[in-house]
Amino acid sequence: GTRTNYEFLLKFAEAGKAAGGDRMRVCDTVAALNPQASYYLIDKLIKDIKIPIEIHAHNDYGLAVANSFAACAAGAEYVSTTVNGIGERAGNASLEQIIMGLKMLYKCENNYTTEYLMDLSKFVVKASGMKVSKNYPIIGENMFRHESGIHTHGVIAFPYTYETFDPELVGNKRVLVIGKMSGRHAIQAKLEEYNLEANEQSVKKILAEVKAVAESRKSALTDDEFLGIARSIIGAEKVYIMVKIDSRLRTKVYEEITNFVETAYRVSGDVDLIIETTGKRLDVVLDNLSKIKGVRSTKTHALIRKL
Repeated sequence: GTRTNYEFLLKFAEAGKAAGGDRMRVCDTVAALNPQASYYLIDKLIKDIKIPIEIHAHNDYGLAVANSFAACAAGAEYVSTTVNGIGERAGNASLEQIIMGLKMLYKCENNYTTEYLMDLSKFVVKASGMKVSKNYPIIGENMFRHESGIHTHGVIAFPYTYETFDPELVGNKRVLVIGKMSGRHAIQAKLEEYNLEANEQSVKKILAEVKAVAESRKSALTDDEFLGIARSIIGAEKVYIMVKIDSRLRTKVYEEITNFVETAYRVSGDVDLIIETTGKRLDVVLDNLSKIKGVRSTKTHALIRKL
């Protein structure tokens, strides 16, 4: 281990090498190293025993990854890692951080299919029951989440303004969080994400309402909550019209309704038909329904939000 007397460590390594050992694992089990010490020790061992070295670092001080990189810089050829950094006590060097650090910071190309890192992480979370914190590097939920107006605007214009690599590279995705720090560009981008169109005045109204809601409850909005606000302002909120039809004229009524309604469902129960439309088209649909002989009554329900 890293606390072992160096002369004894050399004798141990030489004995292992003489017995046929082709790699030496240096175990920093109680996190005695810092990056400078890690570099010094590994560099000295490689020069003295001339055998490939593996670094096995623990994360008691949050330095497992840094110590591993320092060891690699000194010549270590192998690194002990674990998915999500799980391990004894504070854990070990994170597989995701080591792979992406080598790839992006040290420009060491490798054959790892990094696009599966998120899936791998989620699998281990499910299997181990050990959750990953939202702000965890590389695969944390917040890694590519942006709320601040200036950050969101920068990311929309040029992602690398506030992102170190493309989220898809690790199977993650960019998320624009809508909250009290959001700006006009974030609102517009979120609307485009859901194929919603709004003029400049509507965008301003949506932004004002979003900020008011987020400020009052001290948290950002979910996408469903944002969509509820946006659709109500631009008239795109879903509205359902329950229609009762004279059974003697049912076929004729159905034919006429399909001329001005895109989505309608025949149902059983107290009503005959459910029409799906938007708040913007509601008056037009109701006006047309009122002109159809055989429509006995209508009742309108607006969709507030998904539970």
